[in-house]
Amino acid sequence: MLKQNIIDNNKSLSVVSDLPISYIKVIGQTTNDNLTKQLGNIKDDNSILKPVVEEKDIGTIGFSDSIDNQTLQIIGANNDNNSCSIYDSNENNVENFDLIPNGNDNFSIPGNVGSSLGSGNYNVDCTINNEFGLPFSYGNIIKFSKKSASDCEINGNIIPHGKNDILYTTKTVPFGKKCNGIERFCFDGNLDGDKSAIYNSCSVEKAASCTDGTNTYNDGYSFTGYTDNLVYSPNTCDSVTTSCNSGKWTNVSPSNLYNSCSVKAIPDCPSGYNWNPTTEKCEGDPLD
Repeated sequence: MLKQNIIDNNKSLSVVSDLPISYIKVIGQTTNDNLTKQLGNIKDDNSILKPVVEEKDIGTIGFSDSIDNQTLQIIGANNDNNSCSIYDSNENNVENFDLIPNGNDNFSIPGNVGSSLGSGNYNVDCTINNEFGLPFSYGNIIKFSKKSASDCEINGNIIPHGKNDILYTTKTVPFGKKCNGIERFCFDGNLDGDKSAIYNSCSVEKAASCTDGTNTYNDGYSFTGYTDNLVYSPNTCDSVTTSCNSGKWTNVSPSNLYNSCSVKAIPDCPSGYNWNPTTEKCEGDPLD
């Protein structure tokens, strides 16, 4: 029975008050080092008036972590309306929650409790109702600390916790393309957004140069030349402009053009000869 078990299994428990036989007041610690029993009143019918509550020192948890993976053993508690409050080192109430009964005198903490708290030291006070619905206050049932948030590091670039930065998926892009930045936010060492965006800078590559077979010209170079270096009237000199655009000539290569062009009058052909504009020669048979 509960009263007998408490007395038999805990050598450190001792009777501290000479009460009537219907009440025995005990204080002490169980053989389980993680379970500390508060002052409690046990009736002769083995029902506990003041619940016996386990105390826990969780230690240090991560900045983003919560304490919802903890289970408390509370003997003699009502399953309903057992509320707790978290206090920081300045005794400010920073969060409240209700314990969830799991059966067999076990109670769990709801999900995400403590996850939104900053770094620092915290303790949890609770109000526990006994099986008759009477409330009892317990201080420092749970103690824990939270680490400071971690910054994010990616390719040697440090992004502070709570800040964002523009990152790129490539270090360079071809000429004519744009570097498109992607905003990523750092929270406790974790970056959100596109995981392929890992570079803190991006540049546009230079445009490819052009060649005429002998010489090399930078992108944007422009040349105006002539298709012929000599024409006969009434023909005229026809100019052509060609430019280097990303490694390609917009027209013919400068090697196919002349730097200058002149116009000459059609020469007088000898008797029996006629001027051929195609071959630009005097042609004919003087014997005809």
